[in-house]
Amino acid sequence: MPVATNDPNLLISTLIDHELGSWRHYRLRDLFLPMDVEAILKIPLRRTSQPNFAVWHYSADGRFSIRSAYHLAWSMRQVGASPSAPRSWTFLWAAKVPPKVRLFAWKACHNALPTSQNLQQRMGSLLGMSYVRRRV
Repeated sequence: MPVATNDPNLLISTLIDHELGSWRHYRLRDLFLPMDVEAILKIPLRRTSQPNFAVWHYSADGRFSIRSAYHLAWSMRQVGASPSAPRSWTFLWAAKVPPKVRLFAWKACHNALPTSQNLQQRMGSLLGMSYVRRRV
């Protein structure tokens, strides 16, 4: 019977026998359901060892950027992910990214970023000012 684990230090490399270049079947059976073990065993292993690294699957190169987070937030907004729907935000607050990234994504989806338009709407009317956009 698989044992549920929430160990954040558990790495894929602990599931591989590096000397034999194969999966550690007993370890997989301890951690996963039989159907998941079957799927994992179908994943081919490389013969060369490489370190683990985090991948941001919302960008083509796998690297996180503020731009890719903004595009993700914008696309969520376009498909109708309502900012008021608490279920839609669970994944964001649980994401393993720096807190500033979670906050940026949340602000982007709530139109709370300090863009020139937002500043004009919020501050301009209070201060009796208007902002002029320069063309670049």
